[in-house]
This record gives sequence, C-alpha cells and structure tokens, in this order.
Amino acid sequence: MNRVVRVAIAGCGLAALPLLAAAAPGAIASIDEVEEQVEEAEEQAESTRERLREAEEAADVSRQEAEEAQARVVEHQEAFDEAVAAYEEARGHYEQVAGERDREVDRVEAAAEAQAEQATSFGEHLAEVYKRPPQDLGMIELVLASEDAADALHRADLVGRAAELGADRLLAARDLEERTTDEAQQHHVVAVGLDDAADRLQETQEQLDFALANAEEAAARAESDAIRAEQAAAEAGEDLEEVEGRVEAARDRVQAVRRRVEAAEAAEDAEPPPAVDGMVCPIGSPHGFTDSWLAPRPGGRQHQGIDMFAEHGMPIYAVEDGQVRTSSNRLGGLVIYLTADDGDRYYYAHLSELHVDTGNRVEAGEQIGANGDTGNARGTPPHLHWELRVGGDERVNPYPLARDLCSPDGPGH
Repeated sequence: MNRVVRVAIAGCGLAALPLLAAAAPGAIASIDEVEEQVEEAEEQAESTRERLREAEEAADVSRQEAEEAQARVVEHQEAFDEAVAAYEEARGHYEQVAGERDREVDRVEAAAEAQAEQATSFGEHLAEVYKRPPQDLGMIELVLASEDAADALHRADLVGRAAELGADRLLAARDLEERTTDEAQQHHVVAVGLDDAADRLQETQEQLDFALANAEEAAARAESDAIRAEQAAAEAGEDLEEVEGRVEAARDRVQAVRRRVEAAEAAEDAEPPPAVDGMVCPIGSPHGFTDSWLAPRPGGRQHQGIDMFAEHGMPIYAVEDGQVRTSSNRLGGLVIYLTADDGDRYYYAHLSELHVDTGNRVEAGEQIGANGDTGNARGTPPHLHWELRVGGDERVNPYPLARDLCSPDGPGH
C-alpha cells in the first residue's frame, strides 16, 4: 500500500473473560432450526410447569392434611383435659370414701369392744343374782319386818331400785348390740362404695392413658404432615426457580442464535463495501468509530488500534488480498491475522464467528468473520478491534485508513 501511518497493538482493556470456541467456517444455524429450538424449549417449559402445578397441588393437600391433623390435636387435647378432670374427680371421691371407710372401721371396732365389755358386765350381774336368792328373800323379809307402813314403803322402794338396775343394764346391752349391728352394716355400705370408687378410678385412669396416647399420636402426625407439606412446597419452589432459569437461558440462546442467523442472512445479501485502490472497509454498514488510537486503558496501557462498533454478527471483510491465520486469546477472543500481498498485516479481534481457516487465501471484500464481543470485550457493545502493522511489524494508527475506506465522505463513497 502507498499510505504510511503509525500504529501499535493492544486490547480493549476490559476484564478478562472465557473465550468462545471457534465456529467452523459457515457454521450458522438456519432460521428454521432456531424456530424448532424455540418450540422445543417452550414445550419443555410447559411440561415442567405442569409438573410444578401438580407439586403445588400436592403441597396444598399436605398443608390441608396438616391443618386437619392440628384440629384433631385440639380435639384430643380437649378429650385429654376432660379425662384428667374425670380422673381427678374419681380420685377425690375414692380418697373421700377411703377416709370414711377408715372411720367406719374405727367406729365398728369401738362398738364391738364396748359391746364385749357390756356383755361381760351383764353376765357378771346375772351370775350374782343367781348366786344370791337368799339375799333377795332376806330383802323381802326386810320389808315385812318394817316397823310401820312408811318404813315398809321406803324399804320396798329400795328393793325396786335394785331390780331396775338390772333391767337398765339389760336395755343398755341391747342398745349397744343394735348400734354395733348398725355400724357393721354402714361399714359394709362404705366398703361397697369404696370398691365402686376404685373401679371408677381404674376406668378413668385407662381413659386418661387412651386420651394421652391419642393426643400424642395426633400431634406427631400433624408435625409429620406439616414437615412433609413444607418439604413439598420447598421442592416445588426450587423446581420452579430452576426451570424458569433454564427457560430464560434457552430463550436467551434462541435470541442470540436468531440474531446471528438474521445477521448471517443479511450478510449473504449485503454487497461488500466499495473498493479503494483495491482495498475495502473491514466491517459492514451501519457502523461507527472514532480515532481512539493511544486512548488510555486500565493498568496504564494505551489503546493500540481503533474500535469499530456495529450490531452483533455484522460481516467482517478482508481489507486486502492475502492469507489469513486464525487464533484465540484472553484479550482478543476470536482473532484473525490477515497478511496482505504487499506485506502489511491487519489484526481483527473480538469476533463472534470465524468464516476462514488458517492458511486460507482471501480476496479483498470477502467475508472472513462476524462482529462480536469475545475476549475481554464480553459485556460491552459488539465491536471490531482493528489494527494495522505496516510491513508486518511497524504499528501505525489505522484511523486515517478506516476513515478513507469506511466513512460516507471517504474516497470510496
């Protein structure tokens, strides 16, 4: 070439990111394939949503079962409380009857002891009367021997009092016997009541144990159901998040493929830029660029080329006739080195696709790749980093050449 301009090579200065694998020349999916991918992704998403709906319904059922189990816990707790109250009442009644039984035993024993003492005393009295008949006759004689009627009446009263004393003892003994019999009967009644109270206490104890077991079982079942419902809901939520993420990623991939397909189809229909002295603009239109030669970059570096911005997939052309070498690196991503027939070398970086292989012979205006954001340009607007090395080694500012080849007011337009 006849123009002599100076340039140096450098990257865009952004954070390093993983490289994309180089695509085979011309390896671009058709729009039909992209649409099939979209349809397949949507079908998979709908199938997963259906599974998620089923999981949510199962979780709702588990939650309902947990609520019902909790209601049963409340019911069993009420029954348990009632059983406790009945047990306490039966226990109190039992203790009361047992105390009454003990008192009746004491009264029966006291009555029996008194009856025994009375029987002994009365028996001794009868024996004494039997042994003293002459004395009784003597008492009669005593009455008859009275000096006068008044004295006789007094002596007769004494004899009557002695007889009454024996009768009183007999009546007292009979009364004590009757009371002893009554105490014994009352003791029997109390004993029967105590047996009934003991049976009732045993029954309420069994009811209490049963109610307690039911309450514990219902509580355990409610807790298990609640845990199962929470697990089902959590799993459904995780599945939903995972599937939505996959669907979103699939949509992003589909959109990226669609853009590439559209760009490729547009590139096939596009006419190469007009030639100027056998040279063409390295990127298709529309595009935009400024003179960013030696612009500051992170780490104290300087920009050793220019950045030409265009949509992702915009065709990248061979600026001159020559031979290409393809490569990839951390800064430039997918790159092409074009060595022109006159010895000048051009560097193309951040490509999204490679349409040539190392060693291929190309002509000016032939598409050799597609615009992108690989290397450390990931996350920035798609652009071509373009450099020029005159004679193969001398780096010069490529902006004047790019302006002449690519600007609307340049010689080629």
